[in-house]
Amino acid sequence: MALSMAGNMSYRYGIVGQGAIGLGLVDILAQEHCTLFGRAALTAQNHPEQLSIHINETATLTQKDVAYAYKQLSLAQELDYLSLDVLILPVKFYQLPALLGQLNNKLPATLPLMLLQNGFGGHESLAACFPHNPIYIASTTDAIVKSSALSIQVNARGELIIGSTSQHEPCPAIKRILQQHPNAKWDKDILNYLYQKLAVNAVINPITAIYGCKNGGVLNYPALVEGLKQEVFRLYQALALDIDLTQLGQYIDSVIHLTRNNFSSMQQDLQLGRPTELEGILGSLIKKAATHKVPLPLIKSLYTDIQTLENKSHK
Repeated sequence: MALSMAGNMSYRYGIVGQGAIGLGLVDILAQEHCTLFGRAALTAQNHPEQLSIHINETATLTQKDVAYAYKQLSLAQELDYLSLDVLILPVKFYQLPALLGQLNNKLPATLPLMLLQNGFGGHESLAACFPHNPIYIASTTDAIVKSSALSIQVNARGELIIGSTSQHEPCPAIKRILQQHPNAKWDKDILNYLYQKLAVNAVINPITAIYGCKNGGVLNYPALVEGLKQEVFRLYQALALDIDLTQLGQYIDSVIHLTRNNFSSMQQDLQLGRPTELEGILGSLIKKAATHKVPLPLIKSLYTDIQTLENKSHK
């Protein structure tokens, strides 16, 4: 869709958390007013901080510093959110329930919220908690690594897809994000996009997590890849999704090829002993399958295997 420029007006963004993707948005919105709502461990001060951005998209590594304000999330009240034009939630799937508890009864009902995470189903929890707020859903393939609390390295700007399940058009602050990110798109069918990304994650993440391989390594397990595809496709047929399953299979193959040298988020989480987004990927498929009585024996088996590996990594 065509997006008109909103003049020279600056917008005020709240960004929850201290993850790489959220800090990457501080870089994208460097000309705006950004407030990071984070843990007290980052700083005891409530004044602008400097985020060090290392850009590694070209042959030379460049660096810049970006200013933002910081507020302690646990101490923030409704007054802290009143001046914002949008609050962005770039959080892991398993972090969302606790975050919703912290934000409950603190947000103005008119404040737009943008959820940015892997997996599927987080937007439903967000809408249930904040039924009156305009809610946007976003997904990104940005390749960003956090090197310290106040430093990130941007290796590549992938896509940033934003949409809404409530027929909301992008508000001015969301339009500004779409203008500032080099590969941003507004998608009126954001749920279809999320279902397609979910299918990709459901194939790549569990295999790479279990075998500790890069994304391209899943090709060493063709029967497993095909079995996962077929179970996902069978579920999507039962859900009557408007998705061409032949094209979806080709899309999964293309992502495996394009990201063959990358490690999946689930593989990295397991390796580093962090919680995975298992519930938002395989767990969400299992829940929907139970509702529609679709058997997913392979997905359930891999879900159990990864759960076991995750429990061991936390001991």
